[in-house]
Amino acid sequence: MARYLLAPTSATTSSSPLSKDAAKGSPPPGTLRLRALGSRSSKARPIMAVASEQSAPAAKYPKVAAPTTGPIPAVELLGVIQEAAKAGADVIMEAVNKPRNIQYKGVADLVTDTDKLSESVILEVVTKNFKDHLILGEEGGLIGDFLSEYLWCIDPLDGTTNFAHGYPSFSVSIGVLFRGKPAAATVGVRRLGSAAADMSHVGLGITEAYWEYRLKPWDMAAGVLIVEEAGGVVTRMDGGEFTVFDRSVLVSNGVVHGQLLDRIGPPTEELKKKGIDFSLWFKPDKYPTDF
Repeated sequence: MARYLLAPTSATTSSSPLSKDAAKGSPPPGTLRLRALGSRSSKARPIMAVASEQSAPAAKYPKVAAPTTGPIPAVELLGVIQEAAKAGADVIMEAVNKPRNIQYKGVADLVTDTDKLSESVILEVVTKNFKDHLILGEEGGLIGDFLSEYLWCIDPLDGTTNFAHGYPSFSVSIGVLFRGKPAAATVGVRRLGSAAADMSHVGLGITEAYWEYRLKPWDMAAGVLIVEEAGGVVTRMDGGEFTVFDRSVLVSNGVVHGQLLDRIGPPTEELKKKGIDFSLWFKPDKYPTDF
């Protein structure tokens, strides 16, 4: 159940942390350093890739990003993640106007051959460069070294239902965790309509906020880092400290975050009382984390 607010367009609201500055491609003062790639091309390619390289100042809401990319330099990690996302996006764009073989993983959970092929080419890029990393793919599950400090969360086609029905709103989402926290991310977008793309919209200042529950790590790992590195705020829907293994997320430009929690916090508690599960979804056994 995704919801987001359209950002105001009048000049009087341009002081919002993610409106003017994010639109120019640079973060507002005092935020984490942002590495971003911009594209106006009609071809699918990563529009934004970020890596966390320094500690952020104390804030009201805890930061979700890793303070460092670990022993692997940020530039190396970003190079591989962008190559992997482009490989997946190329597969998707090649299949856009071709017949689709659709299967059902659940009542409303689709998978196509394109999802699987996109993930396979992404995995090829990742494993070629980092043979000892742990990987969590939406289609293939967990592979790799469970003791690795790095966990790749891969959604090879976020927005499969849109893709399967010919609606051009989907993305490739890849997030890399270092000891359980997002360290690098990219979202390769054709058009918006997926969780990763919606969160990227918040990071760009186009929308003020986005929230959703019943998500998985591959849905959120990239988007939450992009929002936070742009100066935004990330929590659970109940306002609690967020991890990629949680089931709910609220991201915003920071200005409206408290107001949104006042509005959606009580309904979230009601959902919990009705038995909707908001506990941690899953964390791989033996995978080391800093929380």
